[in-house]
Amino acid sequence: MVMADLLLAEQVTHMRSAQTDGDLVISAAELHWLNTIFSEGNPPSLSRVLQKMNALVEFASAAIMAGPEGEMVACQASVGLSLREVREWEEWLNGSGRDMWETAEKPRSLLGEDGVSGSGTAARGASLLVPLRGRNGTLGVLLLNGAPKASFSRRDTHIAELLAGQIGLRIENQSIDEREGRRSSRIEDLLGRANIPYFVLATDGTLLRVNRAFRALIGSSGGKEAVLPNFYTGVIHPAEEGPRLRHLIEHSDLVDQMELQVRRADGAVVPVVMGSQAVRNPEGRILGHEVILTDVTSKRLAAEQIVRNQAMASVGQMTYNIAHDFNNLTTGIMGCASMMLSRLEPDHPLTEDLQAVVSASVKASDLAGHLLAYSRGECRPTKTASVNEIVGETLRVIRNLFDERVEIRWTPFAGLYEIRGDATRIQQAVMNICLNARDAMTSGGRLTLESENAVLDGDAARRFGVEPGEYALLRITDTGIGMDPETLKRIFEPYFTTKGDKNGNGLGLAITLEAVRMHRGGIAASSRKGEGTTFEMVFPARKQPADAVPAPAPAADPRLPCGRETVLFVDDEEVIRRMGKRMLEKFGYRVLMAGDGEEAVQLAGDPNERIDLMIVDKVMPRLDGSETLKRIREIRPAIKALLTSGYGLSDPEAPGRDGFLGFLPKPFMMEQMLQLIRTSLDGPVERMRA
Repeated sequence: MVMADLLLAEQVTHMRSAQTDGDLVISAAELHWLNTIFSEGNPPSLSRVLQKMNALVEFASAAIMAGPEGEMVACQASVGLSLREVREWEEWLNGSGRDMWETAEKPRSLLGEDGVSGSGTAARGASLLVPLRGRNGTLGVLLLNGAPKASFSRRDTHIAELLAGQIGLRIENQSIDEREGRRSSRIEDLLGRANIPYFVLATDGTLLRVNRAFRALIGSSGGKEAVLPNFYTGVIHPAEEGPRLRHLIEHSDLVDQMELQVRRADGAVVPVVMGSQAVRNPEGRILGHEVILTDVTSKRLAAEQIVRNQAMASVGQMTYNIAHDFNNLTTGIMGCASMMLSRLEPDHPLTEDLQAVVSASVKASDLAGHLLAYSRGECRPTKTASVNEIVGETLRVIRNLFDERVEIRWTPFAGLYEIRGDATRIQQAVMNICLNARDAMTSGGRLTLESENAVLDGDAARRFGVEPGEYALLRITDTGIGMDPETLKRIFEPYFTTKGDKNGNGLGLAITLEAVRMHRGGIAASSRKGEGTTFEMVFPARKQPADAVPAPAPAADPRLPCGRETVLFVDDEEVIRRMGKRMLEKFGYRVLMAGDGEEAVQLAGDPNERIDLMIVDKVMPRLDGSETLKRIREIRPAIKALLTSGYGLSDPEAPGRDGFLGFLPKPFMMEQMLQLIRTSLDGPVERMRA
């Protein structure tokens, strides 16, 4: 069937070319009519061919007599002949008339007045016998019987000859298809039903025998009757790739795993991989290709997602390392400020300033902790939080990022419910929505933020995807360009953005949704094109008792614990080693310092050196904290140790399993370190875990 389609396409091309060269004696309209005969059906009915042919050539009756591969000819289709007349013609053509058409190069006319021996058709007018040619010889004859006393013109003969050529190819290919019928029909049926785009492509780009999956791929509507575009000029994207692909198709037997893009009817571009096999005519010339396309959109998106994930992982690792270094610097600042405070009287003029330094260091440490938790995908411990305070702080941070033409209105509800949560995550969620609103108001507008208490019943709770109950609600409304319903449905999808590749990564609202859900809250959005957008976030109201008020920054306290033991302080940061040494020596301790684990092991190996406690950093070059303790325990099995780190702990039980008595997070306050050291030194040795 594929061969028949391609040979027919080739024949039509030759007919058009001959018309252009002026070799035909028929008009353009008649040539078009001939083309329509063979464009109907798949394949066209031979009876239908004869019926339509009668519109161009006047005849009284006609028949197609054929017997492929030298068999006896039989009637394949007839018009205007009785069964008896059909049998008479079959008998005559298989007998005395066989040589007349088998050896004829051109159509042969038979005159009725002379009679045709044995045909039973004498005195019927002229008959025209046109050989039906196949690739290996004559298959049969196209028989036209004229009206009494009528004859066939040169034009009639030419039309009959053209049609006979088409009919011969059809009959021969039908025979070929019948031999391969069961196998090919099963394959074609499978390809027709499979979700794999398949089609037969003629060399000029005409699409033949396409399946449903291909029509779906290019977005062709109208079913089988829809006119298909030329593959090279109407499907391939960009169009400049069409000639290159056509040259490849015309000169290749096989195209394997070729990446290209096709353009859908709606303008969307789809990446595909093409594989094809050439179909050749008997002379070996390529007629076209059978083609299978594979839509690789999902694979490409998956590959891009992997690249994004790797980039995000790299950013996370970088954030993790920066937060660690930041914590180390903050440890030095906080430690030095604490030391200075310990030397001053409470009413000293510098006391208040140093307490501000310590307070700022605590906030900086908290920020570093959020960065560490976020880079590891963890949630910070929740505390009582005020949505009003979070919004107010957010607006102070981002107000300068807005165009002067944007008016910002903030209306906090005075008695707003408190919530429990991570203030930094909520602030990030609010900031993302506000920045999206800014981008939607490029010509100015108004950003309105309002808070209120809300009691959500069943329907309202379902809108936010939460349980019914009491919530703190934050509403953020802008007067920007708004969104259509389709865009609104996708705004929380990761990597979905309407800002283009250079202006957004599509993560802002996805992170916002994650932050809200992390607090067992909900978010809902409403928008109309040209009428702005409203986001509403709800957070469960706090039901637990209020958190304890944090203690103020410490002043000098003469009751801080002291000691006279020897402490080995191991850290690769010099500023932290020096600060720790000064802090401990002030309270009576003798301090040994080591810049890394190897140096600590060497100091511990001196039998004349007394070491009562070791404070060791978790991450150091050469030997980390756990490995350092393991090596020193081989020398001093009873040594006590504390672990310290600016990275924080993902597993609070890990230090104990590694043999440490406790964990000292950086940055640490002076009294915090002194209390933990004293507790560890005074505790029994059997508390330690190897």
